[in-house]
Amino acid sequence: MSLSRQLTLLFTMLLALCLVIGGVLNFRLERTLLQQQAYQRDHQALEWLNGYLNHRSDPVAMLPRLVDISEPMLTGSRVRLYQADSTVLAEVDLRPGVGQLEWWWDYLGLPQISQQLLLSSGETLELLFEPVAERAELWRLLRWQLISFLVLWIGGSVLAGLLLYRSLKALRMVAAQAAAIADRDFTPCSDMPNNIDLKQIVRAMNMLAQKVRKMLSEEVRMTEKLRELAYRDVLTGLGNVNFWESRLSAVIGSQETIDGGCVLLIQLDQLATYNQTHGREAGDQLLIALADQISESVKPQERSVTARLGGSEFAILLVDISADDAAKTAERIIRNSSIIEPKEGFDIQEILHIGLAWFNQGADETQIMSEADMAMRAAQLKGISGWFSYDAKTLDSSLVQGSSQWRSALLRVLEQKNLQIVAQPVIAANKQSVLHYEVFARMPLVLEDGSEKLASAAVFMPMAVRMGLVSEVDRLIISQLLQTLEQVHWDKSIPIVVNISGQTLADRCFVDWLKRQLQRRVNMPRILLELTEYAAGHFIEELRETERQIDSAMVGFSLDHFGQGFTPFGYLNSIQVDYLKLDSSYIKDIQSNRDNQFFIQALVDIAQGLGVTLIGERVETETEWRTLKNIGVGGGQGYLFAKPKPLTECIERSISDFDQTSTSQ
Repeated sequence: MSLSRQLTLLFTMLLALCLVIGGVLNFRLERTLLQQQAYQRDHQALEWLNGYLNHRSDPVAMLPRLVDISEPMLTGSRVRLYQADSTVLAEVDLRPGVGQLEWWWDYLGLPQISQQLLLSSGETLELLFEPVAERAELWRLLRWQLISFLVLWIGGSVLAGLLLYRSLKALRMVAAQAAAIADRDFTPCSDMPNNIDLKQIVRAMNMLAQKVRKMLSEEVRMTEKLRELAYRDVLTGLGNVNFWESRLSAVIGSQETIDGGCVLLIQLDQLATYNQTHGREAGDQLLIALADQISESVKPQERSVTARLGGSEFAILLVDISADDAAKTAERIIRNSSIIEPKEGFDIQEILHIGLAWFNQGADETQIMSEADMAMRAAQLKGISGWFSYDAKTLDSSLVQGSSQWRSALLRVLEQKNLQIVAQPVIAANKQSVLHYEVFARMPLVLEDGSEKLASAAVFMPMAVRMGLVSEVDRLIISQLLQTLEQVHWDKSIPIVVNISGQTLADRCFVDWLKRQLQRRVNMPRILLELTEYAAGHFIEELRETERQIDSAMVGFSLDHFGQGFTPFGYLNSIQVDYLKLDSSYIKDIQSNRDNQFFIQALVDIAQGLGVTLIGERVETETEWRTLKNIGVGGGQGYLFAKPKPLTECIERSISDFDQTSTSQ
């Protein structure tokens, strides 16, 4: 119950008590006056009868006539004459409704009054007086008091409620502001109350909001600074060698989303001579210009990783890419870099060389870099700027299909609606319970040799984006998910996370479509739409608009691969997300990487300040999981707990199954 209601109820009870006490006191006073008036009337009537009958020789005969003469005085009375042996000689009864509700009037204090008088003739005169007029007056008083009580009580209660509602408006504003601060809205309250004490509370809350905003902003700024110092090259703004090694290790060690890729090793020759001739500052400007052109050249590859390994050496990681596209990327780097104009004596078209090396799942990192280095040395032998591929034959055949084949395969899947939906649990760190399930899509794919395989979303979704079919594919995944949930007895308390692309979020029709799909179904769990950090940063306005349009009780949001790039964290203050999933590059061998531990600890503090749960993805060893829990990460996901399974199998698994899985691995 709200404070205003409690105070209104208390005031109403006190008002009722005061009115009751006042009414009782007034009633007792009026009753006393009426009692005195009744006794006085009874005594006067008795004295009059005594004086009249004592002068008559035959009182018995005179009594009826006497009553007729003095009827107004005796109204409401019964007059009797008794002999000495109590024999009634005469009786006149002028009482209305004899014996009706006497118990009620006895209770109210106006009973009948009985008095006797011995006449001079020897008879006994009894007068039983019923105070009719006094009772009527007392009843009128009771009705008036009851009506007054109800009017005053109801009117006073309503007036008190209105005054309290108005007086406590400032407290409601403070409560709303506190809730807004919890939701990361630090807008100060400008509507000040008239009450001095409440005004001080509002001012204190405004100061608190600004302090909390400043603290969170400072914490975010320090964490971003920490990330840049640990993983970003100061000169070019690209990732440094630590960033490169962690990303390469995470990609080739992935068991779920990567089927292969390519490493491009880029070398700018003669940098030392350039520095000696034109100075270190000129050499730095040359490296910055080259880094800008490299970044621009790989923009079409959304999941690319670019880093400066040191000196004049750069590296690019491309995943799920065909040999033709990788070659085009290398050529684009050479072509875009040709616009750089070094100082006199140097030609960029003669000193830039690129080596390409291919890898499949689980390849050795050292071997990959060695092959890329050998390819780059082979390119240097050509003299002029160019590129050389070490060996493209090791690339998985699923990646070398042409664009027309991909379009046909995607259109066939959209028509047949035969994507496979699997799910993997995310386990809470503190209770070892399931936080939610994340669903993944598998696409049946026919390879060139006629064999079939299931391609992960990381393989076919980039092609869907390129073909302009990503929104249709995302809708198909959600539709099949909702249909499956209708068929199984899913626990509504466990949310479901489904990945969508930024392009789908930008589709204005998608939100309306999703709302219709959920409204058509009952007993659905909460659906969390998961975007990559990259997609959230590039489609931030679309994400905010979707949050405004959709019911948060039905749909929430989550960010995946968090920390993969160098996107500033400030945008988190303007969106509502339930989970932040750490990129696996921070998770692998976390127990021995102090920099990653320190960085994750800072992210834990930020997440707690934002009211968001931080999740570690691709947790594969007990040591990693134990380290993450000690740091304060809220949950984990990975093969340590369970591999992706069909939803029908997930519902049959209890949390003890996940405990046994983690213990056995």
